[in-house]
Amino acid sequence: MISTQDDEKQWTVLHYAVESYNNYLVQELTSKSISYRCDANILTGNGENALHILSLSDLEERNKSLTSMVQLLIDKLKVDVNHADDEGRTPLHLAVMRGRFSYVRDLIEHKAKLDVLSKLNANILHFALIPYDKTNSIDLFNMINFLQSKLSEIGKDLLNECSLDKKTPLVFFALHPLMTNPFGSNQCEQEECAREKLMKIFVENMKDEKQILITFQCIAQRKDIQYFDHLKYLIKDSSSLPIEILHLACRYDNLNLFNWLIENGSKEYLNKPNHTKYTPLLTAIFYNSQQCVQKLIENENNNQQENLTKTGPLNNDNILHICAKQQVSEDLFNKIIEKLSLENKTKLLRDQDNDGNLPLHILAQTNTKHKWDMAKRFIEEMTRITFSNDLSKIVELFQKKNHQGRTVAHEASRRGHLDIIKQMYEVIPNEKKNQMKSVFMHDKNGFTCLHLAAMNGNDKEHKVLEYLIKTVRIDVDVIGDRRRTPLHLACEYGNRSIVEYLIENKASTTLRNAKLYNALEICIENKDEDLIKYLFECPNWREMMHNAQPIQGTDAYDTPMRKLIRYTPKIALWMIRTKLTQNIGGTDQTVSKKIYDYEFYEDMYMIKQWYSQGAKLPPEDTSCKAQCHKLGVNFIFGCVCDTHCCNSSVQSEDHIHKPYTKDSYTLVRNHPLFIVSQQSKYPDLLADPFHLKLRKKMFQRFSRYWLLFSFASYIILLGIWTSVILRGKHPQYFYSLAGYNMTMDIDTCEQVAKKLILQNNQEVLKTTDYIRLKFALYACFVCFILKNGILIIALFPKVFRTGAHYVEAAALTLSFIYIVDWYDWQNSIIFRCPLQYQIGAMGLLLSWINLLTYVRCIPWFGVGIYIAMFQVISVKFLRFLPVLMIIICGFGFTYWMLLQNQPVYGTPIEALIRTSLMMFDLGYEDRLYNEPDQIAFYKLVYVIMILTAIVFCIFIINLMIGLAVGEIPTLMDEGTLWRNQMLYNFLSDAEILRLQICRFLNWICCNRLNRMQFMRRRPVRLLTLDERGKIFYERAWRYTRKHFFNEQIQDNINSTIYNRDDK
Repeated sequence: MISTQDDEKQWTVLHYAVESYNNYLVQELTSKSISYRCDANILTGNGENALHILSLSDLEERNKSLTSMVQLLIDKLKVDVNHADDEGRTPLHLAVMRGRFSYVRDLIEHKAKLDVLSKLNANILHFALIPYDKTNSIDLFNMINFLQSKLSEIGKDLLNECSLDKKTPLVFFALHPLMTNPFGSNQCEQEECAREKLMKIFVENMKDEKQILITFQCIAQRKDIQYFDHLKYLIKDSSSLPIEILHLACRYDNLNLFNWLIENGSKEYLNKPNHTKYTPLLTAIFYNSQQCVQKLIENENNNQQENLTKTGPLNNDNILHICAKQQVSEDLFNKIIEKLSLENKTKLLRDQDNDGNLPLHILAQTNTKHKWDMAKRFIEEMTRITFSNDLSKIVELFQKKNHQGRTVAHEASRRGHLDIIKQMYEVIPNEKKNQMKSVFMHDKNGFTCLHLAAMNGNDKEHKVLEYLIKTVRIDVDVIGDRRRTPLHLACEYGNRSIVEYLIENKASTTLRNAKLYNALEICIENKDEDLIKYLFECPNWREMMHNAQPIQGTDAYDTPMRKLIRYTPKIALWMIRTKLTQNIGGTDQTVSKKIYDYEFYEDMYMIKQWYSQGAKLPPEDTSCKAQCHKLGVNFIFGCVCDTHCCNSSVQSEDHIHKPYTKDSYTLVRNHPLFIVSQQSKYPDLLADPFHLKLRKKMFQRFSRYWLLFSFASYIILLGIWTSVILRGKHPQYFYSLAGYNMTMDIDTCEQVAKKLILQNNQEVLKTTDYIRLKFALYACFVCFILKNGILIIALFPKVFRTGAHYVEAAALTLSFIYIVDWYDWQNSIIFRCPLQYQIGAMGLLLSWINLLTYVRCIPWFGVGIYIAMFQVISVKFLRFLPVLMIIICGFGFTYWMLLQNQPVYGTPIEALIRTSLMMFDLGYEDRLYNEPDQIAFYKLVYVIMILTAIVFCIFIINLMIGLAVGEIPTLMDEGTLWRNQMLYNFLSDAEILRLQICRFLNWICCNRLNRMQFMRRRPVRLLTLDERGKIFYERAWRYTRKHFFNEQIQDNINSTIYNRDDK
């Protein structure tokens, strides 16, 4: 309880005892002989110790009791005399601030540091000048004089040290109530003398004249100060500062200080500029200092008015520019206008600053509170003065442009100041309004007032837009810089209300800018979903979709549909379901169909027409150099085919039936369907029936035949290859027949083979069936080399992007290495040496694994999804593999250290393998070692065992468990996405191959195939999805399922449950 702080001050009992000068209680609390034993250095909640409390005590001081308390706390109880509280203040700082002269002296005698700074970087002189009610001038002088003498003894100059707010003690002294309000207490000659001595101390020791400006700045901000005579010591010897000081008074509108400065010799500076090259009048107007402005313009001569017409040399802005820029009050502005003579008004209104702005420009650029009144007064003055008889001069003034090429009307339109535009336009009679049209036309950037108003979407700009269209009658489709219309800019800045208004006023949505983008494409590129949906609700949305732009450096074109898929897949799906899908009937009706419109997908014959918009295009450069620049390596096909010489009559074909490019890769991969296949983050878009139906239609064109041919060929190859393998036997068997121990040495293998041949062992000799299978396998190899060669040529160089091709190449290569006879002595035997046998084993594994790459592309029965899930698990396992390897290495090397005397852990590699297989609980030693000498047969078996453990124990088992318990919906989703992408990629490869074959045949036939009607490719425009099934086998299956398997009588109705919030 003794050390517990109270809630009010967060003080302990000891602090209250010190505050009341109770020496006895302090001794009792801190005595070590009784039970209290309070720590003398205990702190308050603000980090103050007992000496801080003694400094703040408000009891009447008695020197004897104070001295005894100080001696008790410091000498006996060892309280830290230099301890700083949370604000960095020591007891000496607080004692000086309270004017405790005797206490300050005691603290200094007890080695209190004089140069300690608070957290605000304030020293003891700063604290000594903080106002305190009980301090008078004499006490303040004695304190400062005493401290200064002590500081000089240790060589410290604190008079010129600044606090963090850049103020020296001089600033505090100049603002002290004893100096600014000397008449607040009884005056005596001694106090006046003390103030003069204090001023002398600060002025004589001052080193930085900037502190004088800071002092006057603080004085000018304090309008309650009425007495300034003590400041004359600061300016009497300075010739460069009075100008700046006078401007400070004008800046803060301190009329008392201003008058005092004028009375004390600053009148001569009334017309002189400061460091910013502003006169006092311009400074006062700049800071809206009404009292000082009134005082300064009272003495201005009505004829000359030099101060009123001066400009700032930095910006060359006059008094009216400053009034418009600085939000001066209406009263102040009216006073200035009334004071100006007619001639000066004319001059000031026509003057332009360094940016070319008139005062009215500045007013239009700002959002001042009284801008309308000021603008009205400006324009009234323009019409009332020298131009009153010649309105063309007013128009000429309105036509003046600043350095950005903008008139006042441009600036007002950009910021939505309709009142300024109205005042300007209505002041001109109707017969002169045609001259005003140029005021609203193009600025330096090629924008009209209508363009600038369309950039912003506020209500103010909307009203400006309406006024410019209906009253000023600016064309709503006026073309600006880079062929942008106001609608283009409104779409760029995402202003829905502006876009709606412009379209309602017949703004064209199909006009294209310099990038050939229309309004819809601008919104798509900005990903503005709200505006995109609005534009699709317009009746001419199809015309907006009929647009295209060539992609620089390629033969491809970009269209709104392609942009929609890439930039906003979510809106693309919405657009497909609402605009490109027509529903007929329903699930509860007899007819249930969906008609899909593929006009914007199968657009290869229309893109150039959309691009040209009826204009005649220049002839294309078909040289090899140009094709190389656009197509890269693919230019080889174009150059080869184009150099063939054909009959000119055959070559001249109808260009309507030609696609936009001859490059097969560009035609396919730039097709919107295959752009959709790249949007993996939006699986709903890939799996939408709209795309699946088109994919199915394209698959039926060529891909299914190519898949069936490839699959059937590979099944035949794999069957023959497996049959060849099954007819052979393990090399160990033949080594045993010959009486040899199996080794990896080729010479030993040759000896075994020759010995068995001499023995005429029929098991080692090739049979007729084996030879036939071998040559059949060679024929299959040749067929596959031709097939894959054609595929490589057709897809070159993009063929290398698919990993399945590498697996198939490795499988075929390893299989061939096994089949081929390495040496002459192998020609008549089926026996293979151990090394060759291992290669064949690896080739067999890869051959069967490669079969999965064919199965996964089968679009029927959903078999491919499980292969895709297998791939997903494989990728995730590869990411986890580094972590697994670290764990295996940690345990494996530990086992090797402890169990290396056992054969299983004999080497570090074996220890790692055994450790990795321990988690699968597989014992492999009996399979890897023979009984007599424990020598391993094949090193490859290690690899196969590990792969088997990973595939079966991690992939397959977990996959089956997940399917059984239904815990893999996410994996199913990922697998479905991967499978869809696989099918899209296979379809794209097959389509490229088909186009390349057709192109080659056309080249051979000199384009005669294109003249045959059945050979021309017809774009798919409409496809119908009949959910009731009109094909015979579909109807048969539906009938069988309903009448033989289903138990319910009525069909299910898929109803949608809506939320109340959705209504």
